Parts: sequence; C-alpha cells; structure tokens
Amino acid sequence: GDYNSASTALSALNGREVLGSQLGVAWHIEQKTGAKEDTTNHITVFVGNIGDQIDEYTLFEAFAQYNCSDSRVIRGEDGRCLGYGFVTIRAQEDANAAVTAMDSQRLMGRPLRVSLARTPRHSDVGISARPTDPPPSSDINVVAKQSTDTNCTVHVGNLLGTESEDTLKKAFAEFGTIDNVRLPGKNFGFVAYTTHMAAAAAIAALHGKTPNGFTRPLRCTWASERQQGGGGGN
Repeated sequence: GDYNSASTALSALNGREVLGSQLGVAWHIEQKTGAKEDTTNHITVFVGNIGDQIDEYTLFEAFAQYNCSDSRVIRGEDGRCLGYGFVTIRAQEDANAAVTAMDSQRLMGRPLRVSLARTPRHSDVGISARPTDPPPSSDINVVAKQSTDTNCTVHVGNLLGTESEDTLKKAFAEFGTIDNVRLPGKNFGFVAYTTHMAAAAAIAALHGKTPNGFTRPLRCTWASERQQGGGGGN
C-alpha cells in the first residue's frame, strides 16, 4: 500500500541526506509559492522518534495518504534532526486515522511516536510538542509549583528569529546563574539556570514582557523535562 511505497522511497533516500534536504527545500518552496494553502485551521500531528535522515519531504510522503497539507522536521543549530517533527492534516478524522495507523509504525527502522499536537499550529513548534502549559502567573511561588524541583530550564517562545544567545543571556541574567542558553529553533529557545527558583523567577517576571533587545513579548514557560539538555542523573 501507500505506506510500503513511502518506505521504499525513504529507503532509497537513506544515506543521501544532502539530496534529501534539497528535495525537502524544493518541495517546501513549491508548497508556499504555488497553492499558498492556508493551514491555520488544519490539525497538527506530532511525530516523534524520527531518524536523522528524515526530512520534510520524506515525512510528508509517509503521511500523504492521510490528507496531509504540510510537514516540518525540527532541527538543532547544527542542522541535525532533533528526533521529532510535525505534519498538518486538513481534517480531524484524517488526523485521527493517521495517529491510529502510524503510531508505532516503523520508518527507516524506528517505531514512530505519533499523537495529536496540543496546539492547532506548529509555527511555534516548541510549544506544540508539549502538554498544555499551566496558566501564566507573576507569582514566583505559583510558578515554582508548576514544574518539578529538578526543572531549571525556561522555554522562551515568540522569538523573531534574529535574537542571539547573548541577547537572551542579558535579559535573563538578573534572575540567577545561567548554566546554558540554546536557540534550537527560529522562534524559541531555552535558558537553563543552576536552580529551579531562578528559572521560576525568570518565568514570573518576563512572561508577556518585551525586554531590551527583543521586539515581541516573550512567552516564558517551563521546558518539558526531556528538553533540558546537558546534565543527567546517576
């Protein structure tokens, strides 16, 4: 069936990452300049556990039979796939069918984790991949209880894409010692502190604010534990 043809196409692309990403880029440009389809109200499906060799084109092909309108693979600063992506699907019933059929299906040898994303869009992709955020609060104690004591990382959303790690460091430095700052996506970044309360203070103070060096109000929330990076337990 379609799934097998998609797998065959994917196997053929395996190991040809340069060609693969060129295909993805070409396909994306064609999508945007050609039909100019508005995907705002389409359903976003989260696709996890994808391999480095998967690009937008191959991800789209894998879900093409489910009325798929767009796809996006999330990459780190080095251009490598972070292990997950999103597809938008035009109708809810097709999205439900895609989740049922594709969850645990193997793509390039890896079982996919497929679920409905929590937000309707995948433009601010860091948020789509995570559970619904608790309501924002400017009370540091309320914020501190919204995540576990081991979470010291702030997810910073609604970025323009022109901000540097230094810009983030300067805006967030007053709340405590920063362990590291990462900007893995165009519209979001992570600020990891050495303590949970420093991160809580930053979220309480900066959510909805536009600090120096920023052009849009920041969306500051707790990063999900798996996005912590670095660190590691015993």
